Amino acid sequence: MAIIKPGVIADLDLAELQMQYYRDHLDIYIEDAFAPINLTPTQHVIVREVGRGDDVKVVCSRGYGKTFTIALAAFGICTLYPGTIVAVCSGTAAQATLVFGKLKMLAEQNKNIANELASNGARTLVQLSKDKGKCTFKNGSVMESFALDSMRGLR
Repeated sequence: MAIIKPGVIADLDLAELQMQYYRDHLDIYIEDAFAPINLTPTQHVIVREVGRGDDVKVVCSRGYGKTFTIALAAFGICTLYPGTIVAVCSGTAAQATLVFGKLKMLAEQNKNIANELASNGARTLVQLSKDKGKCTFKNGSVMESFALDSMRGLR
């Protein structure tokens, strides 16, 4: 039996199967990789649909946790697909940065989430102001907020 260093993947075929499974079951990945996060049954459905679909519409009542759920889904996609660029867009800059407020809270409370983010010389892992939110991942993925009125020419 070969001795494997800690942190080295011994069976690449098994790792590929696990990655394919997690990409198809984004909700399970979020609970496994970022424990102790536990999604509600409805959040499981929403997150799995976000992971599988390319045009997803989420309609829930006020205070249901849509922003939190979408923040987790976008974060999961950024970690599973290196080099992903996520643009969080809303009518106003303040509304677009709400997702980053949730991510900042999660990064402060969950070391597994914080471990995925790169500081890039910034004081915090999630850069957040009243008009802008941004976080960069160690795998090259980026999430950034935009107001729709300032999106011209950035497509």
